[in-house]
Amino acid sequence: MIQTIKNIWRVMRKVMAVIVFLSAFIQSGGFIQGLNYLLDGGEFVDVGGVMVISGLIAAALIVVGLIIWPGKGKLEVEKGGQPKSVASPRRPVKKTPQATKGQLNNDDAPLVAIENIARAPSELFGKQFFKGSSASAEDTYQAGSLALMREDFQTAKDLFMAAESEGHGAAVYNLFAMYGGGCLSPYDIDQAVHYWRKAAEQNHPIAKKHLFMLEDADQGKFGVQASVKYAGLPAAPGFLSPFLITSACRSLVAACKRHGATSDVIAYELDAASSSEKPMVLAFIERTGVAREVYRGGMDRLEEKSPADWVTDGLNELFFAMRRNGIDEDLCLIARCTMVGYLILKSELGSQSYPLLGVREFVGVVTSDSEDLDDEIPF
Repeated sequence: MIQTIKNIWRVMRKVMAVIVFLSAFIQSGGFIQGLNYLLDGGEFVDVGGVMVISGLIAAALIVVGLIIWPGKGKLEVEKGGQPKSVASPRRPVKKTPQATKGQLNNDDAPLVAIENIARAPSELFGKQFFKGSSASAEDTYQAGSLALMREDFQTAKDLFMAAESEGHGAAVYNLFAMYGGGCLSPYDIDQAVHYWRKAAEQNHPIAKKHLFMLEDADQGKFGVQASVKYAGLPAAPGFLSPFLITSACRSLVAACKRHGATSDVIAYELDAASSSEKPMVLAFIERTGVAREVYRGGMDRLEEKSPADWVTDGLNELFFAMRRNGIDEDLCLIARCTMVGYLILKSELGSQSYPLLGVREFVGVVTSDSEDLDDEIPF
């Protein structure tokens, strides 16, 4: 409802601005007539007053019109499962830009998705996060950091887990960031939750600072709409924000369970996604294992102003908020599919679902129309 009012107001502003511009054009007639009179040899004293007044009024109207005219942006749909962009031609995932001016406060700027020893600011991370309890733990962590810089995430995960077993605090945080940001397959939200809590318990400053998002999500206090204000949290280039996606997944499950909206939301989202022209979205639907008969007609069955309607509106708002923060469209779709997929895994339909895929594997899979399905889905 709020978005509809915003869209109507935006159209009204355009109409008012056009009327003002037309008025300015009409008012400029006096100035133009005076100018023609002067060009024909007339005296300025005869028409100067009219020209000055007409010109000033026309200029003032133009300024007013420019002020009224709405800024850049597109009309947004109030609801509709997958946004219209789902059906647009597939494009490769681009690297996600870091937060830009206006997205985060300055004191939030140091927030990074993955802590790297060579680049972590000393004023933010204490020395205890850089040094292990033993030389072997530190060497293992350093090796994991090098693997991370090479984007060899599986090796980095194995090394960080080894360092973490020896009590290396930074390794715990990095494991959360990798699991929560979609660097690994399976995309394990529960593992991300485990390492986020553990890092916070070990007083990792970033994990502890944002732990309220996870706690509120699990208690049903952090709704999907609340995630919108955190849509600009930075992420590793080409991946997703672990804080945003982890808390949004948990809040979606909590909200649906609390209001009994799980089955309606799943049916609505999969029905909407089934019209997509993007192979990666269609492949996601297959991996959920949900029979077509379960979700067919889910969009039509959704009751307006129902809890499921509210939840799907929130998913739309989060999608557009991420897009406004410069996050690639495909990454936004992966985030939405991951949230819906996690909801399915936690529902009675989850026993038939494949594990969620990390970002890169998500983009690379194909549907069962391909003969290479078994080779393409890395389970």
